[in-house]
Amino acid sequence: MFKKSDSHSQLDLFSSPTEYFRGSKKKEYLKDGSWHNLFRKEVVMRVDENIFSVLYSEGNGAPNASIRVLVGMMILKEGQGWSDRQLFSECGYNLLTRSALGLMSLEDAEPVPSTYYLFRRNLVEHEKEHGVDLFKECQSRITRDQALEFNVEGKRVRMDSKLVGSNIAWYSRYELIHETLRLFIAEREEHIFKRSLSKEMFSLIESIRGETGNKVVYRSTKEEVDARFLELGKLMYLFINLFKKHDYGQYGTLKAVFEQQYTVSREKVVLPLEKEKVSAKSIQSPHDTDCHYRDKDGNKVKGYSVNITETCDQERDGQEAALNLITDTRVKEVSAPDNGFFQQALEQTREVITGEIEKVHADGAYNSAENREYCQSDESGIDNLVKLGSPSLVIDDRQGRMVRELPQSGEPGQHDRGKPPFVFPCSFQQRLTNLALLFDVNHLLLFIHFTVHALLYQRGKLRCHLLFGTTKNKGVDDFQ
Repeated sequence: MFKKSDSHSQLDLFSSPTEYFRGSKKKEYLKDGSWHNLFRKEVVMRVDENIFSVLYSEGNGAPNASIRVLVGMMILKEGQGWSDRQLFSECGYNLLTRSALGLMSLEDAEPVPSTYYLFRRNLVEHEKEHGVDLFKECQSRITRDQALEFNVEGKRVRMDSKLVGSNIAWYSRYELIHETLRLFIAEREEHIFKRSLSKEMFSLIESIRGETGNKVVYRSTKEEVDARFLELGKLMYLFINLFKKHDYGQYGTLKAVFEQQYTVSREKVVLPLEKEKVSAKSIQSPHDTDCHYRDKDGNKVKGYSVNITETCDQERDGQEAALNLITDTRVKEVSAPDNGFFQQALEQTREVITGEIEKVHADGAYNSAENREYCQSDESGIDNLVKLGSPSLVIDDRQGRMVRELPQSGEPGQHDRGKPPFVFPCSFQQRLTNLALLFDVNHLLLFIHFTVHALLYQRGKLRCHLLFGTTKNKGVDDFQ
């Protein structure tokens, strides 16, 4: 049964932590600028719990745990890099963490682990079934509220991507086949040994169960590995045909890996696919079937590509430094090109900011005919697409003039057609690699505007975790 959290809990004399503090400790605990008070005010209390009501049944039943607390727990876990055990310990015994989550009384009970895991699982299953990411919708509304309160116009935005490696072993082709078969055999063991197979097949199955793929590779010559690779392909083909009417569990992975690594002739002969024909989008591990392979400038990655979009407004004369917020995060397989993120990221940003986008700053990887046309369309209203990071690229605005970024003034200026623009390094890329952020007053607003959507909801569990900050005191030209 869905029930909203109480926004105004009553504290009594004996359960309030403030009754046990004196002097400077009490003053620091109650100070509005303390990180736990800011986090509670700017993040936890802005969570729209109605978004998650679809996860709960109507009518009678036990009420749900506080959704805003569950959301806050997920954010703090990723922001602090805690393990699950550390998270539950902090929520149970750390007074500052409890305050950040809105658990103001010593008697307020934090969600138990089973409730926390059920909430995460329901989020994943709802997205898989309905195609709606409730967590991202929640994050967008939080950012929208912050943009309205702090008057974040978003006239200038910039975006960049970061490759994120999946926490999987680097398998050779043989190890991939071996491990895929091992998982399938473990799942269907009872049914496999009831089949009428040859002694050679049963012997091969037993060897797969009893030895890991890397050990086989270590003790075998290249010729032996190649011969066994072919044998495993024949076994996979046999299993695919035997269990095609029972395609649950590991069957889909088994079939996909076979089709990506082998070919079958007209005479039903199984042959290994040439190495050059194996796609970078092929399955890299049966433990993470969504991750792809990419070799970017010698940086070999198996995993995903995370794209971040943020505002980069400059401070106005006589006013405080402009607050800039992260407005969108997107996660795709690592083989996805950067220019595929561009338009969707800007559309999502428009739903969050209070103004209209006038300039977009991105590197040359986002350049494409479609994206230039999108920026030049009347509906877009984007004056400039500023491309940074490649001396072979020029910067063109809607009138077709060539402009360049000048570090002296920070404003684009015209130059002769054909001359490359000035290029300087971008600190945004460096900030994307920051996976841990210390909590203090200066950094809190950086933390609260990051998007937990960088969590990858893949196949029923959270696979990769990232934390990104904002640029409160930096202008659009502070790239170095």
